[in-house]
Amino acid sequence: MMNTRKRRRGIIASTMALVSAVALALGGAVVAQADDNDIPTTSDITITKLTTPPTGQGDAATGAQSGIPSGAEPISGVTFTAYAVPVQDSGTDLTAGSNAWQQKISTIDVTAAQSLIGATPTAVHTFDATNASGVATWSDAPRGLYLIRETAAPAGVTPAQDFLVAVPMTDPENRNTWLSTIYVYPKNSKVTVSKAVDESDSVAVGQDVTWTVTADIPRDTAISKYVISDALDSRLTPYATGDNAPTVGLTGSTGQTLTSGDYSVAVSGQNVTVTFTDDGRAKLATAWATDPTAQVTLSIPTTVNSTAKGAQSTTSAAINNTATLSVNDAADITSTPATIKVGDIKIAKTDSSTGDPLTSGAATFSVYRTEDDAKNRVNAISVDGETTFQTSTTDGTVVISGLLFSDWVDGESVAEGSYRSYWVNEVTAPEGYQLLAQPVKVNVTAAGVDVATTTIADAPNSTGFTLPLTGGTGTLILTVLGAGLLVAVLVIARRRRAREDQAA
Repeated sequence: MMNTRKRRRGIIASTMALVSAVALALGGAVVAQADDNDIPTTSDITITKLTTPPTGQGDAATGAQSGIPSGAEPISGVTFTAYAVPVQDSGTDLTAGSNAWQQKISTIDVTAAQSLIGATPTAVHTFDATNASGVATWSDAPRGLYLIRETAAPAGVTPAQDFLVAVPMTDPENRNTWLSTIYVYPKNSKVTVSKAVDESDSVAVGQDVTWTVTADIPRDTAISKYVISDALDSRLTPYATGDNAPTVGLTGSTGQTLTSGDYSVAVSGQNVTVTFTDDGRAKLATAWATDPTAQVTLSIPTTVNSTAKGAQSTTSAAINNTATLSVNDAADITSTPATIKVGDIKIAKTDSSTGDPLTSGAATFSVYRTEDDAKNRVNAISVDGETTFQTSTTDGTVVISGLLFSDWVDGESVAEGSYRSYWVNEVTAPEGYQLLAQPVKVNVTAAGVDVATTTIADAPNSTGFTLPLTGGTGTLILTVLGAGLLVAVLVIARRRRAREDQAA
């Protein structure tokens, strides 16, 4: 009889350990009875929060401590809450740890537990947020069946599914004892989104810059939501249609090609929104499964419009843009800003001989990207449709507003050797003054009240630039001498003719 009981207990222990492993993997949980009849009244529950590794969820959990899968990383700042699941038979509560209780909880899965605790359950324990190692522990959790739910997470972390933990649990390796600590390894997708700007072909207001959003794909087999949104600065005008409309793509070796039916693109005012359809989300899941480095890209060409001109200060010259990624039920994650800067050149025209502002007439300038263009006066930069800029006859100055900064290129600060410099040349001089002999190199590093003045002096038409007079006394003398010479020639000619007549 004794041997029969031992065999029965051994079979139960083996069977329940196997069921425990399957249950944890599938979202259920049970308690296995060990040979030791002194069932513990408490156990610790240690959660280690991880990112989903590139190879997927990994092996099924057993409650025992295990190593971290290759490629998985701990996630800090995640909070879990435990809810007691009532275990009843015919309306009567079963004693936690009893045989009847054990048998009953083997029939309860996550869906059933969610129904049993109701829509507004009362928490029995809230874990501290996971630490830098992704770990949070509930010490001395009493006997019971608990539904554990992720209730807070950093932005970009998709919530783990609810899971069940039963206290106590048989040690799956040493099956005649109980686990003092039950280890659980829920895994989440952790996604990021970034934004960059390409202004390499643009230098001024009225030209195009392209913003590129790059977003991770969650490592989930079922992606219920995937939306990228971008609220552009009012100083940017997106294209809704045509060749410059926003485009969506995939990076990596995924074998997947996105088509128009996989997503929709909506451009409404300054807002650009890309929403993936059921088919598109299925392709995303397949893409990351094929290539874990795969990402979604969104390219948004925009025109820097006229409202970007005339910034009040260098600070207000910055045009910052962020993008937001919404995935499943995770909190939205927003990218760090990508930035362009639009500033001014201020020129003061002076008389080189006196240094005074040149106000007697307007000088006209153009701006060029290279020195050669400036010398040859070709390919003048168009700033919001204008290529020439006149100085004021009030103070001799002109502000050319709407040029991209020299020391800030493609969204980042650059060293002086990599500046995007400009060249200014005078195309029309004021009356009475000489044209500028050589173009002047300038750098745009500020806007509005912060702009330094570039002084350009014109030489007046005096001294070395004074040509001989074309009228007056000098001309009169020449005229008199010429007339006298003409008279002498006529007199000589008449005398010669008279002699010839006499000889005839």
